Amino acid sequence: MPGLESDDVWSLDTRGVLTLAVCKETYQSLGLVGQKLPWKGCDDTYVIQIFLHSECPDSAIKEKWHPLGVKQKASLEAWDARRGSWKIMYNYTDSGRRRICQYPCRHEPSGVDGKPMEDAIIDVRETKPIVRKTMNAHIPVPTAQPLMKGVEDLEHEEWEEKVSALFEWVGMACLGAKRLQVMDRPDPYVAVYSPPSPSRIGEFTHVRWSGLLPPGFVQSVINAASSTPLPPSSFVCITSQGVPTSPVSYLPPHRLIKTPLRAPRAESEDTWSLLFSNGGQNYQTEDNLWWALAESIGQWDMRWG
Repeated sequence: MPGLESDDVWSLDTRGVLTLAVCKETYQSLGLVGQKLPWKGCDDTYVIQIFLHSECPDSAIKEKWHPLGVKQKASLEAWDARRGSWKIMYNYTDSGRRRICQYPCRHEPSGVDGKPMEDAIIDVRETKPIVRKTMNAHIPVPTAQPLMKGVEDLEHEEWEEKVSALFEWVGMACLGAKRLQVMDRPDPYVAVYSPPSPSRIGEFTHVRWSGLLPPGFVQSVINAASSTPLPPSSFVCITSQGVPTSPVSYLPPHRLIKTPLRAPRAESEDTWSLLFSNGGQNYQTEDNLWWALAESIGQWDMRWG
């Protein structure tokens, strides 16, 4: 999270890894070895990663991760004292009551060992879903099959066109676009939209959670979507927007896998959509359930390769 008068940010994730993205001046004052971002335009930003578990594996050290030792603690405490208060966002999952709470707060300098959170200014916000049903709408009937090896270019282009139209419809549904309504009659000089073909008239449901969501919760939504039998010719799609100001783009399946470098910027883009469908079949099995993943990634992100 950022400070008051600087673009320096840090992220503490569920792997137990503290990631800093700091300017050159801060980097030199910290005295901790990090990695310089390789892109022109943000090459004065350095990324430092600190492994907070009691024992730092050799594989993590080879990746230039720091163990949390005396030197690292002293550097962070001195930085914290120079900086002043931080704006912090974190979440807490109450599994017993199935609640997700977010805690935007401003925390005064306290040292790495911390001080009671009661001393911080905390605004607790419980995250609840917002459900919206849309009636009498054009709904695509997915018929596109997974992209197989060895297909001809024409088939590839046709598949991309169909799936792109499907993701476009999902985006409009998330926005509550009136163009999806059967009775919508916009001025053709203002808006022109045709739903993917084939389509049917029906209703769809949009469920939205807003805020900093725990990775485990997002995974549970994906698991539910992929394991719940779908009605004939139906589909479900999950769209997630990341935190572009975080130096960590995503959490890998193993905590020792290094995440790709990226420049944390408020104006960046970090969105993905995951779609599940039974491909127009009358019943769903593991063989006919197909999925497609689309990512929209901003500039200065190593996920581009």
